[in-house]
Amino acid sequence: MNSPISMEQLEITNRSDFCTDRRYEDDLGSLVRAEHTVFPGIILCYQEYCRSGSTLKLQSPEQNILVIEHCLEGQMEFQMGDAHYDLAAGDVLLRRTNGAQWQIHFPAKIYRGIHIHIDMDMTPNCLACILSDVDVEPDRLVRKFGLHENTFHFLRKNEHLSHIFREFYSIPEAVRQGYLKVKTLEVLLFLTGMELAKYNSPKRKLSKHQLQVAKAAHAFLDQHMNEHITIAELARQFQVSQTQLKDSFRLVYGTSVQGFICGQKMKAAARILKQTDRKIADIAAEFGYANASKFSTAFQRVMGKPPAQYRLENE
Repeated sequence: MNSPISMEQLEITNRSDFCTDRRYEDDLGSLVRAEHTVFPGIILCYQEYCRSGSTLKLQSPEQNILVIEHCLEGQMEFQMGDAHYDLAAGDVLLRRTNGAQWQIHFPAKIYRGIHIHIDMDMTPNCLACILSDVDVEPDRLVRKFGLHENTFHFLRKNEHLSHIFREFYSIPEAVRQGYLKVKTLEVLLFLTGMELAKYNSPKRKLSKHQLQVAKAAHAFLDQHMNEHITIAELARQFQVSQTQLKDSFRLVYGTSVQGFICGQKMKAAARILKQTDRKIADIAAEFGYANASKFSTAFQRVMGKPPAQYRLENE
């Protein structure tokens, strides 16, 4: 069982006027954060998580905080009280916290993303008054997205926001401090001006039973990744109907059971491609594909490029 991890347990490995690097490491893996102060009260944090133990229990001592999360890779699940929400690659989450305790679960056991932490009491009300056309106020975001105490708002796989966030990962070091200010303002300005009716996604709330079924199915699939498991077999395993299983799984993980299985297999295959020189045909066979062509098609659908190109770009 994982012990609760608090921010105080993350060791500071480097500190400057602009950036603080933190790291937590144990036998299960690591959690790494690079925290950049971009404006008074606003911290932009790069987060990387890689642990075989995939649950963290955290509590923020701070009050009146607005957080914007973007998931680049992996998956993050939030649970606060009876509420349960998940964040997958490409998703954006806005959440308001007020000293609440929450639990974070990383089902893929890896996670990369950006976390913008806005202290509403410390941040200037007008962040870009010097630019007359950049009208950004954190209070307006809170009102626009209905973020009262300890509430969430999701924007699912928003390509416009994802494009903005992806650029955070290719910033020249010589201009990093100024560039982060500009990019953070760009995120806040886009959120301020976006049409909710066009991009809005409903919150995924579900019953305790649905959550239990989905998480149990997820754990089972994770342990039997290399086996061919049908929906009918999985439903019998957990004594629910196929419809209940499919609906619960989609509510929690935002994808079908088969889509999830394929995604997990391709992400595992991607790690093998990066870390070994094994033949692609051998990797395909390991994950149940009779030929490399079908494996390549599935891999490109999930990872955005064929396996040979993926290996070449990640050597």
